Amino acid sequence: MIDTLREARDHVQNTELKIDITGFIGQEAHHSLAHRIVNKTGLDHQIDIPAMEKDFRE
Repeated sequence: MIDTLREARDHVQNTELKIDITGFIGQEAHHSLAHRIVNKTGLDHQIDIPAMEKDFRE
């Protein structure tokens, strides 16, 4: 989604929308990083992340 928004942003003429898109891209980048950190920490401590995710969905 981030890649799509980056590409689309280059074609947006509305300044406010372009600023909003940039902010959203940043927010999603931080969100993605947080997931990678949590997942790596879980794996480093031999926590079965997929099993935990399955439990949360049930």
